[in-house]
Amino acid sequence: MVDCGKYTEEIDGFVRTELKNKIDFLIVTHIDNDHINGLVTMMTRNRDLMINHH
Repeated sequence: MVDCGKYTEEIDGFVRTELKNKIDFLIVTHIDNDHINGLVTMMTRNRDLMINHH
């Protein structure tokens, strides 16, 4: 996953069901709301989210 803009319900469902709460690589390019705004939401909603490389 590169950046994490707006974290919508559709993205949440995809992360949970398709990715099974596992992200191999998470790249955050820079700290602007349009790039990382949903990152905190994703991490808060998915306490069991596994990120292998960041």
